[in-house]
This record gives sequence, C-alpha cells and structure tokens, in this order.
Amino acid sequence: MQKFSLTRKQIKLLQMQLKTTHTADVYQRTLAILALNDGATISSLASLLRVDRSSIYHWIYRFKKNPTPSSLWENAKCGRPSIWDGILIKCLRSALKKSPQHLGYTAANWSVPLLQDYLSTTSNVHVSENTLRRQLHAMNYVWKRYRYFLAPDPEEEKKTQNHKENSISPFPYRFNCGGRNGYSAFSSTSLGVGPAWT
Repeated sequence: MQKFSLTRKQIKLLQMQLKTTHTADVYQRTLAILALNDGATISSLASLLRVDRSSIYHWIYRFKKNPTPSSLWENAKCGRPSIWDGILIKCLRSALKKSPQHLGYTAANWSVPLLQDYLSTTSNVHVSENTLRRQLHAMNYVWKRYRYFLAPDPEEEKKTQNHKENSISPFPYRFNCGGRNGYSAFSSTSLGVGPAWT
C-alpha cells in the first residue's frame, strides 16, 4: 500500500474531531487515520486497536473517498423494517375506537392478546405482544386496571343495626374511679394481692 498522507488542514480537522467527539468508534477511526499519517503500519494499528486489518482498510477507503472528518462517523443503520405500515396502524386505531363486542368478541375491553387476534385476522400480520405494547405506548395509550364496584347492599343498614345490638363489649361495666377513660388503674397491692402484712 502506498504511503498515506494528509494535508495540514485535514490533520487540524481530525485533531479537532478527536477533542470533540463523544463516541468511541469515531475516536478510534480518527486516531487510526492520524496514526497512519504519522507512519504507523496497518498491522500494528490493528493489534493496538484490537480490530481486524480489513476494518482499517475500510476506514482508509471511506476517508479517501470523502476526505472530511465526517466520513469517519457512524452511518445510520436502518435495521429491520417496521411492520407498522399505514394500513396496520389505521386498522389498530379503528379497533381501539370501538368496543370488542361490536367486532364480535365476548370481552368488554381490549387486551393485548385480543388485539393480536384481531390484527392477525383482519390484516394477516402476526404482531408479538412486545411489539404491540410498544406501538400502543407510541400512540399514547396506557393500560389501566379496571376497578370493581359492588352494588350497594339494600340490607346493609339492617345488618349494621343488628350487629350493634348483638355485639358484646369486652368491658361491660364501667367504673368511674378516676383513672383514664373511666377505668381505674389498679395495682396488685390495692387488690390485696401480694405479701400478707401482719
């Protein structure tokens, strides 16, 4: 490979990128390009940076193709394409606006498994629970647990009245002997319990 050389302006820009970057990958690529300019070999750089030599050749190729510091930045990765196209989102929104009972289900409210079933039957797309939950969260839907309210007992007043009449107090007699709450504070000696005095 022929000698790799940079202009003064490129060196200055790459050194500035070394000082300002916050990502380790960009720092590593920039450092490799500057070290190659200083005479380092590709083999020594590969072992020093713990990367394959083909990675360094790729960085050199990217920098020669576009000799600016931005050529060493990470490219945006697209990843797996989303299953949420406009039709599937529209189908989910229309389902959430209606009750599941209107669409033939016996449930009164939507759940994730129920929405999964609905989406798979209407659009032939199987959506995992996690994917569906993430999409619902992105659409600002929040799952809340329903509270159960019992109907008021028509005989409640009768029951509480009977309960009050039949309840037995643990202290059926009240003594007003000057103690707290009408009860006197008896000690063991005042009750005549203890050693006999003669």
